[in-house]
Amino acid sequence: MIINVVGLKLKGATCRKNKLQLSTTISTELPVTLLRWIRTDADKVVAGKVTLPVYLNATRSHLLFTLDFDTEGEGSGKDHSFYERGVAIISSDLG
Repeated sequence: MIINVVGLKLKGATCRKNKLQLSTTISTELPVTLLRWIRTDADKVVAGKVTLPVYLNATRSHLLFTLDFDTEGEGSGKDHSFYERGVAIISSDLG
């Protein structure tokens, strides 16, 4: 299943050529985003990818789902750098 989503905001990173890079920018609006659901083994760790949370709103109190991203540049291959900076996707600015 593939879904087009608009209005998502990426906090703490930028996305260029479908790869995440750490950034000093607080928030980046994502253009039309294509989400594709793929059934995988939950225990399987994917090398070279970082798993980010997608929250309902800026309070980060309601987790909707997680997404796997390829990384590039500073922090590439070091998923802990993305987690330490609290990189996440927010679907709404409303609290």
